[in-house]
Amino acid sequence: MQPVGLTTKQSRNKYASDRDGELMIIHQCSRCKKLAINRIAADDSAGDLLALFERSCQPSASFLADLISAGIVLLTARDRALVQRRLWGNPAV
Repeated sequence: MQPVGLTTKQSRNKYASDRDGELMIIHQCSRCKKLAINRIAADDSAGDLLALFERSCQPSASFLADLISAGIVLLTARDRALVQRRLWGNPAV
């Protein structure tokens, strides 16, 4: 399984926004191309997760189609602030 992008866990709260869940890693099998979503571990590097996010910001059309058919919403460049908040918290005011 190779990490291919980031998503957020779907919240069960019907009043929550689509992006209220925890940050999750999207993995894809190198052989069969099956997609899986996994939690981020406490020892995962925030810098490596941000680099993964950056690499996944311009996905191919076929990869997006695979994600859509699997019901997975990929975080994109417009979600950059969300990813940074989830990795490092809110900046001090």
